[in-house]
Amino acid sequence: MNLRRINGVLLLCNFVLLLVLLWLWRAFFVDVYRETYRYDVPAEVVATTTVAMPSPVVSSTSPVVSQQPVQASRESVQPSRVNWSVPFMVQAPHADWSLPYQEACEEASALMASAYVRGEPALWSPEQADLEIQKLVAWQQRTFGYYEDTSVAEVERILHEYFDIQNTRVIEDSTPRMLREELMLGNIILMPAYGKELPNPYFRNGGPLYHMLVIKGYTEDGFITNDPGTRRGQDFFYTDEALLNANHDWNGGDVEQGAKRMIVVAR
Repeated sequence: MNLRRINGVLLLCNFVLLLVLLWLWRAFFVDVYRETYRYDVPAEVVATTTVAMPSPVVSSTSPVVSQQPVQASRESVQPSRVNWSVPFMVQAPHADWSLPYQEACEEASALMASAYVRGEPALWSPEQADLEIQKLVAWQQRTFGYYEDTSVAEVERILHEYFDIQNTRVIEDSTPRMLREELMLGNIILMPAYGKELPNPYFRNGGPLYHMLVIKGYTEDGFITNDPGTRRGQDFFYTDEALLNANHDWNGGDVEQGAKRMIVVAR
């Protein structure tokens, strides 16, 4: 009987050890993947110089906005490689992925955009980030009656009314060239996505149904993002194809069939 118990304990220990080793191997390969896809990300550049903003591209969900100056540093970067300095915030500042944090990608993306527009070198502590997310969640509950899964139109309204950021435009059916032209001007882009189509190895359960991130730069091969869905999301790289294929608005929950639209935020 004692021998059986000993064998059972040994078997359990071996099983636990195997799980630990598998987890360590997974972490190792995920880190290798990340370094592979980050090798060509240029250093961040702070937007400083004023250039003219192009005429707005109007969609059915976005009002006409007047032309305003935008901050950019076109002379300080090569046109083929841009990476604007946008403060990073993870949507779960304390690594607590319960509500509201599992639904806070839109809030974190809007907060990052606000810091960029205002030129704030924000390095939020977990406590500060948590407070800002909670405040924005409370505002949405008062304004919309909910905070989960906000559409492009609703996030643009958040930028206008909560942050008083008026220089925004909704664009649809974007091409890689269109996005690069926006980024070259010093604009950043908030992109909703069908999260399960984003090739991010740090996502749990294959990724969220609906997600939002900030596009802040590009290289010759893809786009540089601040992805709030993981603590490793700063300067996260997606190829052109991977990013644009995943672009879908909320669409009442049928995200995979949602329109391909994004929000351009000008500084």
